[in-house]
Amino acid sequence: IQGYKLIQDEQNKIKNVFQLQQDLLSLRLIKLLDREICDILIYTLIATDGGQPRLSGRMKITIKIMDVNDNSPIMDRKEIYVQLSELTPIDNLVTRIHAFDGDSGLNGQIRYSISLIDPPSANKTFKLDSESGELKLAKLLDYEIEKHYRLTICAADRGQGSMPAFSIVDVTVKDENDNEP
Repeated sequence: IQGYKLIQDEQNKIKNVFQLQQDLLSLRLIKLLDREICDILIYTLIATDGGQPRLSGRMKITIKIMDVNDNSPIMDRKEIYVQLSELTPIDNLVTRIHAFDGDSGLNGQIRYSISLIDPPSANKTFKLDSESGELKLAKLLDYEIEKHYRLTICAADRGQGSMPAFSIVDVTVKDENDNEP
């Protein structure tokens, strides 16, 4: 064999990522890879001999780029303001929290949790579905006892080294004529 040539596929979203090292017949990475931009790279390696006539052989090379947890979740809203009547029934949807993570697999699967609630005595007033991000009322509200709640919601992916994102939910309780004189 007299030489090798590496031809990249036209559909590769990232160009000129590898350099062919002829002496070692190896590929050297010369650009950073990002799976969120391109998850697969396709090349053709051509080997040419020194005979007369010159003959060549081809081999298709497919490189699958693995995902790493390099994106943190992004909340679609950093602050959410909700007003609820003190007569709102239990299990009523208060709001839906949503975040996006550009990673794939476990690195892109988001779980939601309530990381802080003010006042702390109200920790059983709301319930949050960890998968859907639905925040619901878990017990009846009473304006005369508590007029305002502030919840800090955490969105974290399930990958190793997760970097969480946070959103604040401010709930104001609306007074209703529910007490006799």
